[in-house]
Amino acid sequence: MSNTPVFPVHRKYREGGAYDRYRICTCSKCGANGYWRDNTSSGAPADLVAQGFRAKNWEMDAKGRGTCPACLGAKRVYQTQKAAQKRADRLLAKASQSGETITVVPPTPTPVPVEPVEEPIVAEAELPPQPTRADRRRIQDELELVYNVDLQRYKASWTDDALASKLNVPRAWVSEERDRAYGPAGNDAEIERLAALQTLINRTTAAVEIAMKAAEHAMAAADEAEKLSAELRAALGVAA
Repeated sequence: MSNTPVFPVHRKYREGGAYDRYRICTCSKCGANGYWRDNTSSGAPADLVAQGFRAKNWEMDAKGRGTCPACLGAKRVYQTQKAAQKRADRLLAKASQSGETITVVPPTPTPVPVEPVEEPIVAEAELPPQPTRADRRRIQDELELVYNVDLQRYKASWTDDALASKLNVPRAWVSEERDRAYGPAGNDAEIERLAALQTLINRTTAAVEIAMKAAEHAMAAADEAEKLSAELRAALGVAA
């Protein structure tokens, strides 16, 4: 069987942030869901999950499609009744040919044990941590020191990441507080780099203009030299 993850993962969160991983198999006959607890750390491969469902009395095909025990029980009862009916028909046909009278008693279906249906597991949404008032106060105090409200940017090379690392809080908390009460991201170092880049662009543009003018002068001098050379050869009677 391929290790393609044909069994969806269903997580049930527990107190403390941990969770139990379950794998789901949907019955191809009735659509009921079955659950198998996956104790692996990275997720069991499909063939191992299929074995787990077989151990729970599911019938699995090569593509990971399963039939639940309830549907299998109904299938077996039907097959048993059909076989018994065929035997009864053969006996009646044989008795009719010999003139005998036979009373056929239909067999009583044997109850098939059905695996209890597990209740669907409802996964609880895991909300991201939220800052307390004390956390917000700490962030604001630091922003007062490293953010230039007039220029609408961080001082020096400070960033949301750098400030979050210093305070040991999530970056999202710093970004939210900075955006809410101070201004956009950006810092002095970025502005300085932009200014240096613009200076370099200006110098490059000027150098290109000088080089183009020098090239024009060189081409004009070459044309003049060629012209004087041709006149001199003509005056001296020298072939070109």
